[in-house]
Amino acid sequence: MARRVRKSVLLLGNYPPPSGGVPRHLEYLAPYLVSRGWDVHILSAGGSGTTHEDGFTVHKPPRLRRALTLPQAARLWRGSQFPHWSLAAHAPRRWLAYMAYAAVARGIIETRGTSIISAYNLHATGPTGALLSETYGIPLVVSNFGELLSMTPFFRTHLPVVRYVTRVGKVLLSCSRHCAKSYGILGLAPAVRVIPYGVDVDRFSPRPDGSPFRRRLGLPEADPVVLFVGRMTRDMGLHTILEAAPLVWQRQRNVRFLIVGASGELLPRAREMASRFPIVVAADVPFADLPSYYAAATVALVPTLGDRACSSLAAMEAMASGVPVIGAAIGGIPEVIEDGVSGILVPPGDPPALANDILHLLQDDPLRGRLAHVGRQVVERDFDQRRTNAAVEAVFQELLGLPDEASPHPTS
Repeated sequence: MARRVRKSVLLLGNYPPPSGGVPRHLEYLAPYLVSRGWDVHILSAGGSGTTHEDGFTVHKPPRLRRALTLPQAARLWRGSQFPHWSLAAHAPRRWLAYMAYAAVARGIIETRGTSIISAYNLHATGPTGALLSETYGIPLVVSNFGELLSMTPFFRTHLPVVRYVTRVGKVLLSCSRHCAKSYGILGLAPAVRVIPYGVDVDRFSPRPDGSPFRRRLGLPEADPVVLFVGRMTRDMGLHTILEAAPLVWQRQRNVRFLIVGASGELLPRAREMASRFPIVVAADVPFADLPSYYAAATVALVPTLGDRACSSLAAMEAMASGVPVIGAAIGGIPEVIEDGVSGILVPPGDPPALANDILHLLQDDPLRGRLAHVGRQVVERDFDQRRTNAAVEAVFQELLGLPDEASPHPTS
């Protein structure tokens, strides 16, 4: 009789949404895995305790960093190949955080019989996942994002940690080719598989009429609406929109701007401009309302500034919603948007160029229609969360030596 393999996974990453690609990915992935017979546990920062959601368990221990003393950590993990000296000497608080997370994870692993560990982000959870993997002999999957690009000095200083994580990890993942190649900054070239993160194409789908939500927001039904969804920060490019808006109004006065997303350092500036110009600002809106905001939009903007952007959740949601997108030609965004085919790419941090493309798109109805149609097709083909979830599960199945079971939404 064949030995039955327990399908139990510990996901190390921030949860829950609304902010950030990893929380949204875990929101989609965890229930999917549960539906496929997996016992799913998420270990996250946040300090709100243990909760049970849709068949999976979220562990957010309070005061995590104070859970261990330095001597306790040293005793618990003595004998591992983890490069303790590198972190303990130069980043003791970070080292202790890794050890504390690992100590909490021990309880989950030992009581739940964990068979796979999946760690998201080389800085936040990758070292913890590698230490647990080495200690318990559990296969580790590590996903990297833009941290190698945004925290290069840290990783160069602690290169032994990166080498350790990539050596212990059985499979390295990234959600774009751009970020998969970012190991090269450190002179490393490990094999990295690319599995994009997806969106719910049923929740985000074209809506025939956004007029009711426009009326709720005080937006005239006949005026074009330009939408931004994201953190209200410079690295998300919001300042580029705020500087491009007056250039747009010089040539087309009836354009309205709708700024939606998590609060950030540019929220006061956006609100100040909204007091004087046709801008609506909606901070920290419920995720359930996002489809209505996309339905109210004529064009969506993704003006991300930093090269650390692996992809763009907002671009995928807008495209799935049938809204034409203008995105910055930076990071992994061109892997989502093909210029002139499924959207428009614009140089990052260039308000005049952004204003020109906004006006061009608003004044060309057939082009908007083509981009919206193709954009929806691209998301259905490449970024449906059912497909991307199945691809992640296939990795877990492979590591456990299980057959790649047929799925109603196989990866292409």
